[in-house]
Amino acid sequence: MILPRPDSESSLLHSAVRELERRATDNECLTAVRYFPRPRSKICQLPEWLDPRLSKMLEARGINALYTHQAAVLERVHEGRNVVVVTPTASGKTFCYTLPVLHNILNDPGARAIFLYPTKALARDQMEEMNKMIGELGDDSGS
Repeated sequence: MILPRPDSESSLLHSAVRELERRATDNECLTAVRYFPRPRSKICQLPEWLDPRLSKMLEARGINALYTHQAAVLERVHEGRNVVVVTPTASGKTFCYTLPVLHNILNDPGARAIFLYPTKALARDQMEEMNKMIGELGDDSGS
C-alpha cells in the first residue's frame, strides 16, 4: 500500500490506515505500508502577456502565481498550439482553458469558445466558475 503522508495523526486517512494495519496483522495479508512526502508545488509568475484585467481578477482571489503546468499550458495555447492536460483532481486544470479563453474574449469581443463536458454536473460546475470569473472581471470585460 502506497499512500501520501497524512496531514495529521488524527486524519481520516491515518485512522483508516491504522485500522487496515490492525486487521491485516490478524490476517497477515498486508506486507508493508509506506508513506511518501507530498511533492512540493512548483509555481511561477503570471505570464506578462496575460490581460491585466485577468491578472487583477486572479490577484483579488489571492492568486499571484500559477502552477508550472498551468503556465506551460497557457504559453502553448498563446503560441496557437493544441494542448492536452492530464492531471489529478483539483490541480488547476480549469485555469488551463478558462484563462486563455477569457484573455481572447477580452482582447477580441467577437471571439467565441465552445466548451464540451462529459457530464451535466461538470458542465454546471464549470459554468458557475466561469460566470463567477466573468462577474469578477467587471463591466469592462466585454462579455
